Amino acid sequence: MTSDQLFELAVQYSAMARAAETKRLTLPPDSREAESLGNARLALTNASSQLLAPALNAALDQLAPHYDAMLSVVRSLNHEVAQEQKFARILQFVNSALAIAAAVQLGNAGGVLTALGEARDLLK
Repeated sequence: MTSDQLFELAVQYSAMARAAETKRLTLPPDSREAESLGNARLALTNASSQLLAPALNAALDQLAPHYDAMLSVVRSLNHEVAQEQKFARILQFVNSALAIAAAVQLGNAGGVLTALGEARDLLK
């Protein structure tokens, strides 16, 4: 059975357990039918729980052949993010240098000091 089939079976058992409990709650608590439905609910709940572990294992087994490909994609994405971060940092340095040059060109001493402070912060 596939993981999807096992999981679906577990879901069906769980749904039947809920239905049995709903029906049991409509009966007198000390009736034989209420006791029987309570036992059925417990058995169905246990069966549902017992199917979840094999369903997860089957899903992992189905993913195993694709693990290396998924890992490669993640590594590639990490590399791309690192490259983008480097590029963004370079642009910040360029912007800082332009700000310093513009402030010097305008003779704006305050602007030069501010731009130099921002450039210094980038180097930290």
